[in-house]
Amino acid sequence: MEVELKYKIIDGDNEILRKLHQTYHGTDPTTIQMEAYYYDTKNLDFFKKGLSVRCRKENNRVIANIKSKEIYEKGLFIRQECEKEIDPREKDKLDFLKWFKGTAIEKPLFDVLNVDNKLVQLVETIFVREKTVFHYRDSQLEAAYDKGYILAGKKRVEINELEIELLQGKKEDIQDFGENIIEKIYGLRPENLSKFARGIRLVYFKE
Repeated sequence: MEVELKYKIIDGDNEILRKLHQTYHGTDPTTIQMEAYYYDTKNLDFFKKGLSVRCRKENNRVIANIKSKEIYEKGLFIRQECEKEIDPREKDKLDFLKWFKGTAIEKPLFDVLNVDNKLVQLVETIFVREKTVFHYRDSQLEAAYDKGYILAGKKRVEINELEIELLQGKKEDIQDFGENIIEKIYGLRPENLSKFARGIRLVYFKE
């Protein structure tokens, strides 16, 4: 299960990440070049089931990933997540049934893809992520600063956001960190849309 907070940064860059790293004695920040490609059928069958289907590239690694529809609870994004690292040469085959065979997500995939439905790319994200891991109260958190773009066809919008993910511990700790540190001290406000949801808005609406 993925539990995280998202914050839109209106002005500035990764200054907050540097301050969090210093204040909470985080691990040395690491930088990752991220690309993600989101797929669905022409009829949006996965979207209608509350699923997002993607291949994510992290530097030279490629990871197939499926997430359930997020539950937005007191500022937290809570989602079931299933992922598997794949051979980069296999990425364009989009063989999600093969990659997730024998997993809990196999049946929802089969229900959509067994009727000759083909996957099409809807949204792409390209961004650089800088992250650090630290402890807050009884929990281990990861802070990640993302800078880049969401693309859908000829449209694009900027990514400039901070994510806080609960790696180990209690939901109460990450909620407290968000409310009393990120919001009260640093003045950020929650972003209530995922990158994929923002991309879908680009496809079908004006953001």
